[in-house]
Amino acid sequence: MKPALVLTQNPLLARQVERELTDKGYSPLRYADWREVTERGPYALVVVDQHAPLTPEAQERLMNAPLIVFLYEDQFTGAMAWLEAGAQAIFLYPAELEAFRRHLDRLETPGSDRKAPAGSGPRGKVLAFYSAKGGSGKTVLASLVAQQLSVLYQKATLLMDLNAQFGGVEALYNLEPRRSYLDLQPVIEELNEYHLKSVIARHVDAPLDLLLGPADPDKATYIEEELLTRVFQLARRHYDFIVLDLPSALNVQSFSGLKSADHIYYVLTPDSLAIRAFKHVKPIFERYHLQQAAHVSLIINRVHRKSEITPKDIERLLPLPIAATVRAQYFTLQPYQNMGKPFYTSRQRPAQLKSLTQDLKPLVESLVKGAQSHGSSPAKLFARFMES
Repeated sequence: MKPALVLTQNPLLARQVERELTDKGYSPLRYADWREVTERGPYALVVVDQHAPLTPEAQERLMNAPLIVFLYEDQFTGAMAWLEAGAQAIFLYPAELEAFRRHLDRLETPGSDRKAPAGSGPRGKVLAFYSAKGGSGKTVLASLVAQQLSVLYQKATLLMDLNAQFGGVEALYNLEPRRSYLDLQPVIEELNEYHLKSVIARHVDAPLDLLLGPADPDKATYIEEELLTRVFQLARRHYDFIVLDLPSALNVQSFSGLKSADHIYYVLTPDSLAIRAFKHVKPIFERYHLQQAAHVSLIINRVHRKSEITPKDIERLLPLPIAATVRAQYFTLQPYQNMGKPFYTSRQRPAQLKSLTQDLKPLVESLVKGAQSHGSSPAKLFARFMES
């Protein structure tokens, strides 16, 4: 049997962990403190709780064994300290005992926890939703497309809010953000899927992963392009689609998203102010070769029969293909936004959203078809990992 070290002063946790380890073919050695450990290893696995301080002596005794940590409180600073110390997985006790059991199952599968080399295998698509004019509805459209991909087409999808100063996505889902991608900065050099999992939020009714910003103007100044680029690269390996909600200002967040995108959806409302804003930003796109690096198309939002400027007018005025024309749905969307409810859930396909779903259907189906033509990805495996 494989030796496993268990360090905890909690007798109930110790018994439960020992039982699970024994069932998986490990021989658990239990101690209350690092200083009591007499067997120097090597160990096939080390399981500790948050009260076992990771001293230099303790790290030497680990002998590169996978480290699993149980926390009694969901505190991000504590979790990040353990991740920086080399923890492979972190679980909340007792709520995530079942997740611990599934993690042991994955360890039993050869190669199940190996990371794919950067640039190898299929890659998820990065979709950037941008508009130079505020109030265009890009946050709602990004969320709608992400939810349709996730709920209606069962694609592993990450919705990432790059409005770092004041946020926006968290309000759509009635979430109080405690963690953001900025919290990944201390582990940028060894960033992996466990770090990513630790900062992702999810609404209880929607199978959609959310990666939120700090929603703090002071903290937003510390966000670096390298961090965002590495997060995009990591997310590509584990999701079918990464949907970016970009701020209107051209800053580190928006520029990083635009440069990394496989497709840029410029959201335009049918009015002269929106068209004027687009004409200002078009030379910037050309200067930085954004239209060459990614496909760029328009989504015309809030189209109404009384609009003086029609989609045909926009088609004549602006030299970009139109990916979707979305009818004005103010009163349909308002209850969902005010209540912080997802537009689609795993149990519900609201009839009142039928016309909105139809408006976006060609765009979403073209994305799904493109993803299928590139073969399968590890996204489904990561989705199961996120459930653990």
